[in-house]
Amino acid sequence: MTQYDPQYVKPWLARSMQSYVYFAGSDWIDERRVRAHERVRQRQLKGIMKTHKPSNFVVQEDPAYNRISPLDLQSKEWRGDLAVRQIERHDQKGRVFHTRYLFELKIDDAPERKLDWDLYKLASLQRAKRTRGERCRAFLVVLGIGAPSERFEYSGRPRTLASRWMLDVNITYQTRGIFTAAPVGSEDDAHYACLVEVTT
Repeated sequence: MTQYDPQYVKPWLARSMQSYVYFAGSDWIDERRVRAHERVRQRQLKGIMKTHKPSNFVVQEDPAYNRISPLDLQSKEWRGDLAVRQIERHDQKGRVFHTRYLFELKIDDAPERKLDWDLYKLASLQRAKRTRGERCRAFLVVLGIGAPSERFEYSGRPRTLASRWMLDVNITYQTRGIFTAAPVGSEDDAHYACLVEVTT
């Protein structure tokens, strides 16, 4: 059953996530449970977000972290899966784009180290933006079948992860919602998408 916190999940994002898990689940049935590549799921989510986003936002695929926070994150190798950018008018510069949301996407059978790496990158971005007083929310989307792992359960409480890559740095994240879709009579095979926000 879908559950999420509307205080933290905007209506356009909730609609996107619910549509996404429905279509991903439908594809999973059509593909006879063959695991789709993350790139396929990424492009699917991009298309759905483009449908539901506010009119003054755009969705970008494979955004570079050093383009979002160039003074703090200089590695050219760090790329996210999707960025949602707000368009603002500027008298001298014309249209200006501000990244308001960054998403990393993982399928639930990904190795734990890869999940932790995405959380670490998102936390690094979040800390950089917060230090400069800028707004950019950072999310990990975990797509799977059945029940989410304990670490991504919808508990209403934040969780803390010690970084593998930087000493004395803890990553705080919280599942803001779990969106589900299931075939009639096959609720145990429900497809789910966890929307996990990295806050520090």
